[in-house]
Amino acid sequence: MLKEVGKIDKPWIAIIDHSINIGTKKLFVVLRIEMDVLYKKDKAISLEDCECIGLKVCEVVNGESVKKDLDLLLDNKKVSKKSKFIKKVVL
Repeated sequence: MLKEVGKIDKPWIAIIDHSINIGTKKLFVVLRIEMDVLYKKDKAISLEDCECIGLKVCEVVNGESVKKDLDLLLDNKKVSKKSKFIKKVVL
């Protein structure tokens, strides 16, 4: 996971993706978007609106592995736990 993620006290959401293949492995990507940015947008979000807070190459991808990786990411003291992040995995 990334180590230089800045803490923010504003509400944010996460976009989680496992669709990028690297050989037989998958790339786990977590992007953070501040809610204020979403409220102000009148069009689709862009890369400039996001901050990458997690990036990991995974051999196994399932609900349990996603939960473990998200828990590790959110336990990092640099990521605000005041966020309205919902720990829910949908398979």
